[in-house]
Amino acid sequence: NDAKTENGCFQYLPKSHKIIEKYRINRTLSKPLGSYRYSQDEIEKLSRRGYEVSNLEGNAGDLLIVDTSGIHRGHPISKGERFATTKYMWETHVPSSVSELLID
Repeated sequence: NDAKTENGCFQYLPKSHKIIEKYRINRTLSKPLGSYRYSQDEIEKLSRRGYEVSNLEGNAGDLLIVDTSGIHRGHPISKGERFATTKYMWETHVPSSVSELLID
């Protein structure tokens, strides 16, 4: 389906994949550098502190390729629903933080 703001389009914090920016963001939020989960309140706090949160709307069938080491999420849904398929890829092995979640 189409992914618009109201039904949960993709959101990304520009430059948040860069280590220095991760440091600044996590310091702002009093989080350890290795943190990779951010609550709605934390995203709102970053937005109030001047961090840009980019909304990327798309049409059904669009492809988005993204460096997911940056802060990203689906915009909170206020109307309708969103469907998405994700394929994760790594250069080497699956990280332990992910493999621990896999079901045998």
